[in-house]
Amino acid sequence: MQGRGRGEQPRAAAVGADEDEAWEESKKSKELYVQTRSGTLFDFLDEFEPTLIKHVVHRSTLSRQKAGSLAFDRDRRPGDLTADIDYAENFDIEEARQVQSEHWSTNQCTLFMQVWQWLDVPEWNLEVGELVKGAEVTVGGEKAGQNRAPGAFWAKIVSKRERDAGDTEDSYIVEDAAGRQGWARRSSLRHRVFVKQCHVGVTGDKKHDR
Repeated sequence: MQGRGRGEQPRAAAVGADEDEAWEESKKSKELYVQTRSGTLFDFLDEFEPTLIKHVVHRSTLSRQKAGSLAFDRDRRPGDLTADIDYAENFDIEEARQVQSEHWSTNQCTLFMQVWQWLDVPEWNLEVGELVKGAEVTVGGEKAGQNRAPGAFWAKIVSKRERDAGDTEDSYIVEDAAGRQGWARRSSLRHRVFVKQCHVGVTGDKKHDR
């Protein structure tokens, strides 16, 4: 067995150091810097116009995506499963900067996150039970597994309605997506409660976006 010479670094640590250095150099090329410029207002507008056009397109895209996502969420039924997946780079590994830091070849990592969600079927099928203000419901919705009920729509609970003489069940004032209010009996309201699960994966590779 050959020994390691004095001052020689462990191979794993050396490789990790090289990767960190290369990553820092790559990171510098993507950083934003503030520059002081001088000129007239018209000079500024001429230079800013291309950026502003891109921003308008970007904001329009985000607005349409947000509206589409909201409409999709409000139209979902039991059995519909969604998964939102994203990643976060350069997450600091706290232990890598503490006492046992010599055991780590890197001090940052990339997190991969997944959030899965679906409607709670037992809650959806209930025809009785208290509904609080702000709770989301589908008015006139079908039971889980049945054909979609025509005319069903998303709404939120505004308040509980006082029973009229002879009423045998509770009813609620609801407000739809357009802000219109009406009332419906509890048995016709499908309570929209989502079950969510989050899964996280970790990798030491900081160069995921390359």
